[in-house]
Amino acid sequence: MEYVSPGGEGDAELLAEENEELIEEVERLKRELFESERRAAEMEARIREEVADEMSELLREMEGSYHARLEAEVGAARSAAHGATDSSKAEAEDLRRALSAAEAELSEAKAEIGAIQRANEENEHALVDSFKSLLEEETTQLKANAAMEKETLELQLERQRQENEGLTVRLRRMKEATVATLRRYQANLSPSRPVGSPLALTKLLEDSEKELVSSVEMAQGQPEPGPLHHPSLAEDFCDLAAEPEEAKENQPVAKKRGKKARRQRKPTGEAKVAQPTPVARRTRAGRRACAAIEKVN
Repeated sequence: MEYVSPGGEGDAELLAEENEELIEEVERLKRELFESERRAAEMEARIREEVADEMSELLREMEGSYHARLEAEVGAARSAAHGATDSSKAEAEDLRRALSAAEAELSEAKAEIGAIQRANEENEHALVDSFKSLLEEETTQLKANAAMEKETLELQLERQRQENEGLTVRLRRMKEATVATLRRYQANLSPSRPVGSPLALTKLLEDSEKELVSSVEMAQGQPEPGPLHHPSLAEDFCDLAAEPEEAKENQPVAKKRGKKARRQRKPTGEAKVAQPTPVARRTRAGRRACAAIEKVN
């Protein structure tokens, strides 16, 4: 008979749950990384679009303003030229200078607009580059955290596996010690072997229990209750304890009568029957063994 520990299946289930939690955590980190990359791409596209719209609107406003001023000045110059046919050459020269100044101002405005546009493009590229670097740093950090967490979980899983292997070895040793002790019980309580006096049988039960307790403590490294207290071993000890009664039934009739006559005699004060110890009465098997001892006497 093997001793089956109820905690083996529970350890396997706990290990399976930890494996599932590890897989779920890795999948969650992957989803977070994918979501961060998607948000970064959307933000980059939105920033580019907003900057382009603002620059286009600014350029249109500046160009419209300068065109309006230039057209007003040119119209005024033309009106003055057509309306004042008798204007002097000095006035015409003034108008030409004003036109030249307006054209120069328009050129300067165009150059300024070009410089502003180039500066905005550089700022846009710098903003995109900084955002990309920030996104790369965040992605690298997330990957590093995921790798560290994965390594930690793998170490915990390996440590749990080693502990489970150690528990399995201890359980196997305990089972082997229990089976060996049960065999020694069967050999000690066999009908073919003389049992002796009731005190000797009680002493045999006590010594066997102490031997099994010592074997279990050596296998587990910690004290455990005696084997006679375990429910799964009670029936085996009951069968072993009941064998002397069956052996008694196989004895000759004359011998049985002699024992019956001896039982009818009144015991003297000197010959006292040894009482079973309290250790033998702790289990059902021990109580049956004590009952068998009393019947033999």
